[in-house]
Amino acid sequence: MRLLTTAFALSTLLPGALCTAQTAPIAPSSLSRFVSRPSLTQADLDVITAYVDREAPRLVSTSPAEAVQGRARLTDDLISPTRRVSPIFREEYTTILVPRLRVMLENDDTSAAVLAAQVTAMLGTDGAVKLLVDHIDTRDESRNAVRLWAVGGLANLIASPNVSRARAVRALRAVESAARDETSWPVHRRAFKALAAGVANQRGADAAQAAVREASLELLAKTTSAALASIADGRVELVNGLPVVTATMQSTMLQATSPPEQAELATVMVPVLAGGHDAILASWDEIRANPRTLDSAARFLDESELLLAMLTQTPAQGRQLSKALRTGKQSDIEAASKRWSQYRN
Repeated sequence: MRLLTTAFALSTLLPGALCTAQTAPIAPSSLSRFVSRPSLTQADLDVITAYVDREAPRLVSTSPAEAVQGRARLTDDLISPTRRVSPIFREEYTTILVPRLRVMLENDDTSAAVLAAQVTAMLGTDGAVKLLVDHIDTRDESRNAVRLWAVGGLANLIASPNVSRARAVRALRAVESAARDETSWPVHRRAFKALAAGVANQRGADAAQAAVREASLELLAKTTSAALASIADGRVELVNGLPVVTATMQSTMLQATSPPEQAELATVMVPVLAGGHDAILASWDEIRANPRTLDSAARFLDESELLLAMLTQTPAQGRQLSKALRTGKQSDIEAASKRWSQYRN
């Protein structure tokens, strides 16, 4: 009799259990069929969630190969050159994925945190920007590697037309603020690259290209001035980021075809570049003692000389300042400093 009762009980419970099992979302092999949809149903979201629940844990795997595979599985459909990603998919995917990435960024596993930052950089949304901004300041994030990839991710997101103007500008300001106290020169250089990405952005007129560019240029100049002051005070390793500034100015000049654009560029950057010589002179011996800082300073001096001549429409001088730096001829650098002193703030 007990066996019959048990059998009856199972017969009443199993159909519901079977139904639940049958309706539980099954993670697909990829998200390719969802990424371009202009709208997503709850069923779609459940399947996407199942996919994320299966793939995101790979980022914390002790196997490097599996962890990297997890990153690829979470991002490949976002960056495919043959597939358009709809705004609704980006937003919903961000909503599902970011809470999981936040946990990884905040735990003690640096490798997983770096992978999480790399995935976040591919999302192209305001929510992704907000998450990375929380990990670019030494006061919030002590790990150099995580800050490096968080700032690098912002360089990708700031230039994205999918990120709002307001969020992009706030991120730019956060990068400038974080750079003031940055203790790692590679991270500081990456901050220059993030600001440079904003200057060179191709978001388009409808996505506030000009506004983001203007904010980026202003903050790039501010960060460069602060770096030059720090270099003069002895933080010579920050010289390594200065070629990013001159390279950005060179490419920006090529794009600034109208007189107003050229005038804006000159107004913002000439006073900054004109102060570079004195910063290098102030830490002369320390800069020349290290091959890396020597090479960076040499490149910065030559490129800034050319930029200053073009932006002020002044004939270029014949001396090559990089050679003067390498041979220890301070007088040539001092002469250049005097030449541009009228343009300093």
